[in-house]
Amino acid sequence: MDQIKLNLLRIQDRVELETLLISLNGAKNAIKRDECGDWIIAGSRGTIRACDGKFYVYISSGSARAWTFVKKLLVNFTIIHQDGDEEGVLMLSRMLDTDEAEVLRSYIGLRQTRDVTEKHLQSFNERVRKAG
Repeated sequence: MDQIKLNLLRIQDRVELETLLISLNGAKNAIKRDECGDWIIAGSRGTIRACDGKFYVYISSGSARAWTFVKKLLVNFTIIHQDGDEEGVLMLSRMLDTDEAEVLRSYIGLRQTRDVTEKHLQSFNERVRKAG
């Protein structure tokens, strides 16, 4: 594959991941490049990759029992793509609702975006003025 086509596919993957990240209410700095230069959503215990309009979730659970529990919990919105002993790859079968997004965020260790209200901004500005 030539470099131009690869770069176009990477741009498409990043756009798709940004859309998913918004629906997950994940932290904006979770989108990173992996060791191959492909875009991923990186959590502390797993990653999400985009490929041809599909999302693949890698989860490392730490034990066979925990992995079995994760698969049972996420079965409503994922399909098992690669099933290992203590880890695996699940494919998202659809976009997630709020509760499902919260569950997925917790299993891959993805930080949530904080909603900053006007009250929070005023409080922050007051603390900055007092400190400075």
